Amino acid sequence: MQTTAAEGVSTIQTTPPPPTGGYSFRSTATAAFSAKCLDVPQSRAENGLQLIQWDCNGGLNQVFDFSTPYGNTSNAEYTLSSPTSGKCMVALNGGSGNGTPVVQGACTQAEVWRHFSVDLVNKVFQLRSVRTGRCLDVEGANPSRGAKLILWDCKSSNNTASAANQAWHIPGRYAGID
Repeated sequence: MQTTAAEGVSTIQTTPPPPTGGYSFRSTATAAFSAKCLDVPQSRAENGLQLIQWDCNGGLNQVFDFSTPYGNTSNAEYTLSSPTSGKCMVALNGGSGNGTPVVQGACTQAEVWRHFSVDLVNKVFQLRSVRTGRCLDVEGANPSRGAKLILWDCKSSNNTASAANQAWHIPGRYAGID
């Protein structure tokens, strides 16, 4: 197991998660408005660590396994887990209100995220929590590295500009096509 000293970069080698009985893929998620990646800070593994956006750097801490929940054969609903930490993307303490931090935690408590197309041609999606109905949002539409990820009321996916801090490029979404 190796890690580099650079902020937010990891070269830890891991194996993919077990099959889920549905559609799954491994990909990054890049905020459309800032061109920064969904990131597990410094590849840390503790529960409750708030996820952020960071300069895309090719590190495994910016790669996520998108897996359909067991028994679900939809190709639009996923849990997101980090291969570096082995944790899943969850709402802090099961919260559901606007501003709830999105953190990593036990996969038994993982949020199920539904993809909604914002721009199908450019493969841009909103990630909406099935449980709360709220979207993965870069807090305050802050384009800086280290901006925190939170739950927030979903903005109209028909208006790409107003939903920009909730719009994500997910290149592996259509495996074998992109």
